[in-house]
Amino acid sequence: MLLNYLKNMWNGNIRLVILFWVYYTIISSILNELFFSKLDEYNNGPFIIILIFLYLYSFFMNKSLWSSCNKYTGKKIWIVTTRIIIVLDLFSLIILLPLRLLGIEIF
Repeated sequence: MLLNYLKNMWNGNIRLVILFWVYYTIISSILNELFFSKLDEYNNGPFIIILIFLYLYSFFMNKSLWSSCNKYTGKKIWIVTTRIIIVLDLFSLIILLPLRLLGIEIF
């Protein structure tokens, strides 16, 4: 049942509004707050596992949102806005976060 729901998310069969506000915004914020606010408390082992989990979750959500945009039939502004957010999030995940973890501050 859970795998079926995750498959529906991946394929964009869950409504865009639910994916964006519940899974992407609220749950992602909670996960980020729980883990990134305590970075100094983790040693290398748990930190790497948590970071991999957060990366996988973020990429899964971005792909699911993109797929949901493909099936969204409402106002085009929501598709464009969501895709801009996805691109910015991926930029942050791929470029900015690794630099921050290395101690290099860009902004």
